[in-house]
Amino acid sequence: MNLRIKFNVVMITCLLLGLASVWWFYRQELYTNVDARLLNQARLMLSKANSLRNYHDAEVRGLLEGDGFKPQQVGSYAISRVFEEMSKTDQGIGYKAAILNSDVPRYRPKPWEIEVIDYLRENATLMSYSDRRSGADGDYVFLAKPMKQGQALTGAEIITVAEQTAYAEVGEAVLQFALLLGAIFLILLIVFNVLLHVMVIRPIQMLSKKANKISTGDLTVEELDVVGADEISQLASSFNRMHRSLKSAMNMLGQ
Repeated sequence: MNLRIKFNVVMITCLLLGLASVWWFYRQELYTNVDARLLNQARLMLSKANSLRNYHDAEVRGLLEGDGFKPQQVGSYAISRVFEEMSKTDQGIGYKAAILNSDVPRYRPKPWEIEVIDYLRENATLMSYSDRRSGADGDYVFLAKPMKQGQALTGAEIITVAEQTAYAEVGEAVLQFALLLGAIFLILLIVFNVLLHVMVIRPIQMLSKKANKISTGDLTVEELDVVGADEISQLASSFNRMHRSLKSAMNMLGQ
């Protein structure tokens, strides 16, 4: 096994171990923070829902009153419709105003939503409640805010954010990072091989070639060029001294 192969085996092993460690820590960091990022996204969506409700109550509801009840008069209906439109482009986000004892299917809470409402009732001081759940469509994070009429809890506004989309994005980010690490690995390997050839292998090959000629009795070979003061240069200087000493010894023997 020549020097270049040995160097590349050691270099590839070290680089792969180093890059694999960086990739693993990067991947762990991304996946560890998925739920936290989803929860922040849910808080942002809930804040937008509240802003939309305030706008609807202040400027829209009054315009729709007078000719009988219309669902558009209800702020929760407007918010639900907005989120339904949003879900056409972002299927990972959902909103529901889960209202107890509602006759409208849109607002009727599911069993797990009833559990959330009961939890908010038991912990009346909570301003919001978040957790993870698993459903038929996969895992998701939810954020629930109590809805009250007076002091009575009537339901909860619930934002759901699917983990599937977030994990897909994380997977894509990890893949892109892995490709970047692979490109860095390839560039470093090429650079190190070029440096190895210029600084180590080529000088040693020249020294070996001249040593072979001298060993066959050819003392007319030119001395090696010595540039710098590193170990290869010191070896070349020693070789030149040996060459000169050998020529002098052979000249003395010839006389």
